[in-house]
Amino acid sequence: MRYCIYLDFKRGLTNKRFWAVLGSVSFIFLLHVILDGVWPLTHYYYGGEESFYLWGGRIYTSQGEIEALSNMELFSDFFPFLCAAAYAYTIIDDRRQGYYIQQLQRIGFPKYYWGKLIASGLLGGLFGALCMVVICLVSMLFTAWNPFIREAVDFCAGWDALYRDTTSISRYVGWGSGRAYCNITSSVVWYFLGGVKYFVMGVLYGLLASMIAFLTDNKVIMYAGPVIYLLLQDKWLYLFLDLLHTVFSRPVVTERFSLRSGRILYGDLYHYFLLFFMIALLLNLAKLLQYRIERFYMEGGSADD
Repeated sequence: MRYCIYLDFKRGLTNKRFWAVLGSVSFIFLLHVILDGVWPLTHYYYGGEESFYLWGGRIYTSQGEIEALSNMELFSDFFPFLCAAAYAYTIIDDRRQGYYIQQLQRIGFPKYYWGKLIASGLLGGLFGALCMVVICLVSMLFTAWNPFIREAVDFCAGWDALYRDTTSISRYVGWGSGRAYCNITSSVVWYFLGGVKYFVMGVLYGLLASMIAFLTDNKVIMYAGPVIYLLLQDKWLYLFLDLLHTVFSRPVVTERFSLRSGRILYGDLYHYFLLFFMIALLLNLAKLLQYRIERFYMEGGSADD
């Protein structure tokens, strides 16, 4: 089993599609950082500090860009699609090309099935962690490490240190801010926790996408399934809280138990508990569906028949 997972994991890492999707996401991040800096940099260089103060020039720092990218709606909504594109599509490709027959004859269906599921989850998690790495690198490279705009960025950093609302992000590790075990003061540690969070989320969506791939021959459904589930889960959660008229703050509860990416949840153990619970639920569901999927595979068809 471990060897099967290793082969699938290696296949995913050497596949051009994996790196092409990561490159496309990196380009979107880069474009956002560049366009986001046009307004504050133009005001600073062409109007000076007085113009910056007068027009309320927006802060342009690497930390601000990391926060903006990690909380970007486009990234948050399509994160499940990105994790699905990491590896799950190979399940459908193997079935269409008949390559799965050779694999089943060599290792049997159980090892093939669980090897694909686990490899898809791990590669989805790796893709999620790499997204956080790319966010940090792009933000640092084109702001703090950019020699052409160093003067403006240093000025923004000084302004940021004086007027930044430090309570806007609760950097804690614990079961909510009221039961925090520790407060995170280091940005490196905080963004490392962000990488851990995206890894766990990537595992969840990679597993979900691979299960859908075993049940259908349609790649559109396979890619769209995790995204639709994310949107429906958020809608169900909002309606549930609305019906109960909960005494808790709705935005806080909605964010904590949502499967979306959110920078304030990097250390929230409630959120991690939900993610691990969903992963365990998917693994049990995959076990229940194993016999049905195996029957269709052995018959040479697909689960859509």
